[in-house]
Amino acid sequence: MIDTHRAIAVIMAMGKERGKEFIRNFQPDELRHMAECARTMSRLTEEDLSQVVHDFENTFVSGAGIDELDAKVAEMLADSFGEDGLVDLLGGGADNDNSSIWAHLSKVDPEALAEFLGEESELVTAFVLSRLPDQLVARVLLTLERQKRSEVIGFMIAAKPPSDVVVTMIEARLEETFGGDESEEGDRAGAVAAALNEFEREELDELLDDLKAIVAPKRLAAVRSKLFRFDDVARLEESALASIFDSMDQELLTLALKGASDEVKECVLNAVGQRNRRMIEAELSSPRPIRDTDIAAARRKIVSEILRRAHDGEFSLPSDQSA
Repeated sequence: MIDTHRAIAVIMAMGKERGKEFIRNFQPDELRHMAECARTMSRLTEEDLSQVVHDFENTFVSGAGIDELDAKVAEMLADSFGEDGLVDLLGGGADNDNSSIWAHLSKVDPEALAEFLGEESELVTAFVLSRLPDQLVARVLLTLERQKRSEVIGFMIAAKPPSDVVVTMIEARLEETFGGDESEEGDRAGAVAAALNEFEREELDELLDDLKAIVAPKRLAAVRSKLFRFDDVARLEESALASIFDSMDQELLTLALKGASDEVKECVLNAVGQRNRRMIEAELSSPRPIRDTDIAAARRKIVSEILRRAHDGEFSLPSDQSA
């Protein structure tokens, strides 16, 4: 019996109340490993328990044996932390309804799914694949190493389904990695990005660095992809600049360009007709005062139009945005 299995046996021998207090001392990775190992254990006989207890120089219990260890371990974990807390602890704390993750998972890129499952245990991989369409299963299996592929197929054939709590944990981890409703996530990312676009560059960079520790990479990337501020027009392709600014209201452009960098001014002015350019340049050289709030409002309107048209597929935003 390997060390992890011995530890599980000892905890089971402690009894439910003492055991659930003891497991609070484990780290999340240790708890996850323990839950997975419990699935591979055979029935513990009284002799097995006695031997393990003796090995640990303990005298807790020599009982009648314990069947279905995975369910009992999951029950003890859930009883100790609560099912919601357990999902947060072991599953990544996904906050969406996991019932839709399987339908969504059948549409994800097979290579991305294979990469994810390549880091998971054979038992988890088998369960996930058992819930997916045959064609996708075949493509993922072909990417696995020969030994792992055989073990996964063996589990798919013979292993009993995991307990409901373990299924919840697996779904939470899948949700965290692949997400569910893309339109809903896109809406949330867009709303957050719209607010973040109001931050100064330095403040935004600091905030994004802080978010790396608490937001899943995929979700943070969705927000980053929608971050676009007026200064970023200098990074658009010439064809996009012409499409955006050539027919845009002259007064709006003049307001937005007031106080802008020379690079931004040149990019925008190069994209408009010569007549409009001369008129805008004349207005920009005028000493007429313009309120900062009017400048900011004009820039927000232009950025909103750029994001809308990019979303409609008219052009692409710079793909290498860092913030």
